[in-house]
Amino acid sequence: MKAAILAGAKAREYGLELAVLRPFHCFGEGQYEGNFWPALKHAALAGADFSMSPGEQVFDFCSAESVASQFMDAIESLPLTPGTPIVRNIGSGQAMRLVEFAQMWWRIFAAKGRLNIEGLPYRPAEIMRLIPDLGAGCQMSSGEACAVFYEKK
Repeated sequence: MKAAILAGAKAREYGLELAVLRPFHCFGEGQYEGNFWPALKHAALAGADFSMSPGEQVFDFCSAESVASQFMDAIESLPLTPGTPIVRNIGSGQAMRLVEFAQMWWRIFAAKGRLNIEGLPYRPAEIMRLIPDLGAGCQMSSGEACAVFYEKK
């Protein structure tokens, strides 16, 4: 976020066009293996069990392919004005509980192991809801960005 704020300040100072695109809960091939989706996929394809929290967290999961497509759309269509940076959140537009996301992919991967829901506790200060505002985008003033709706446990 600090880099976006600095870039926004420079865009205003020098009259540059700038769009800050913020992907939310992106998942897909090539993602860090320690993240949820790659770890789930690895366990599912290996026939292993997978333990997770109760999964009541609500996120807007967006595939890497969708993020790439939305970036390309933004490049072609965002109405940029020199010196007026904008922010656009990138997401699927559909809120989903983590447990539903896990169960869906467990079925897609035809996993043989057990999906152990409630096998792990929530992390301290777990964010229970993180949903981006996917409106038309907003102008970026000094330090401000588009709304994000979140709750901590």
